[in-house]
Formats: sequence, structure tokens, C-alpha cells
Amino acid sequence: MMKKLLLLTFLLLIFFPFTHLQAQTPDGAKEKIEWMTFEEAMVRNQDGKKKIFIDIYTDWCGWCKKMDQSTFTDPGIIAEMNRNYLAVKLNAQQKGDITVGETVYKYEQRGSAGYHQLAVTLLDSKLKFPTCVILDERFNMLQPLPGYYNAPDLKPILSYLGDNMHQKMEFEPYKAQLNRPTSN
Repeated sequence: MMKKLLLLTFLLLIFFPFTHLQAQTPDGAKEKIEWMTFEEAMVRNQDGKKKIFIDIYTDWCGWCKKMDQSTFTDPGIIAEMNRNYLAVKLNAQQKGDITVGETVYKYEQRGSAGYHQLAVTLLDSKLKFPTCVILDERFNMLQPLPGYYNAPDLKPILSYLGDNMHQKMEFEPYKAQLNRPTSN
């Protein structure tokens, strides 16, 4: 027992000082997405410099959990999200009120379940989970993304909208341009 305790203490002493190194990548980007509430995003984006990415989920949604575990932990997704977006997690069944401007969105009981009015509004009453919603810097709808997205499918969408390429070209030519091999 004493040997196990000493071994554990030794391992902690060796590895603990290095755990802070995992907090950032070599280029200084955060290694995880900084999720926030909708209200926090409104406050943080008063300068209007970033778009808003909203992950609308429920606690019972398996595909929502899969996106959390795989898509939202992908280094390319993390880098793109932290560069161009404020990332919001919105539980479509949360009970707390959310105030947007002068409008207060509440939880509504519907039969044995219920949904938050803000989720219903953002999804235009088409409740499918997961659904990600991308808003521009002024909180106007750019694109709803219903269903599960893996990292390779989501990343070009994030860069296309985040870099305002949607104002210059259609998505398919943009995506083809990304997949084109470079000649060196």
C-alpha cells in the first residue's frame, strides 16, 4: 500500500507541473471551445466583432452528446470557433428565463415535456436535435444546421461563414477550392 502511495505521489509530482502546458497549442490557440450562455454572448459581442454559434441541444439527445465528444473537441473546429465565433450552448429544455433586449423567453410545458421559447424561436418551431444556429454579428440568422455534423463537414461551413466568404461566393465552389490540392 505504501509503495502504491509513493508511486502515485511520484507520478503526480512528475506530471502535474506539465498539465498547464496542455491548456494551449503552440500557436497560442485555446484547446477547447469557450462555451457561454446566450446572455453572455450578447454582452461579449457588444463590439459586433464575432458571429454567434449556438449549439441547441437536449440532455437526452445522443447525437448532441456525440457532437460534444467528437466534433467540438476537434482541433480544427476549436481553432475556427475561437477565431470567429462566440460559442453558445442552449439547452432547448432549460427552465430558466433568457432575456434578449426587452423580450423574456421562458420555458413552456407541452404535454409531458416542454421547450424553451428561445429554442423554438431560433429553430422556427422545427425542433430537431442537435441543431446548430449561426447568427451574424448583429444576431441575425445566417444559417441553421439541423442534425449531427462531424468535424470535416462542419469546419468548411464555419470558415465559409466566419470569414464572410458567403458574401463573395457560393458554398460549393468555396468547398471545392478548399479540397483542391496545392502545387508546390
